[in-house]
Amino acid sequence: MLFVLKEWIAIQTISGTPDYVEECRRGARFLKNVLRQLGAVSRMIPGAAGRNPLVYGRFSGKNSGQHRIPTVLIYGHYDVVAVEHEKDLWGSDPFQLTGKNGYLYGRGTSDNKASGAG
Repeated sequence: MLFVLKEWIAIQTISGTPDYVEECRRGARFLKNVLRQLGAVSRMIPGAAGRNPLVYGRFSGKNSGQHRIPTVLIYGHYDVVAVEHEKDLWGSDPFQLTGKNGYLYGRGTSDNKASGAG
């Protein structure tokens, strides 16, 4: 999981600016592949003009006997906020996963890339 998170943090999925459109697409492809490696059927859904693609993943459960397995929805996002105005506040490169005193640091580590890293 840490290796996957390290790779994903390095993808600068900064939303809201045309400068990072391709990085956001690369991040969507990365997430689609992670979901696939975890056993999901996954695909990218193109976003509206100027919007990031959506990533859809479906894990199929098996019903046992007469008990139906409930459907669970997991919803999140893979884009991050720009760092230009706060780069001086970071003690390390925001797009390089860094461990310090038992904590992990990197843009998107807790909001919201870690939840999709496995």
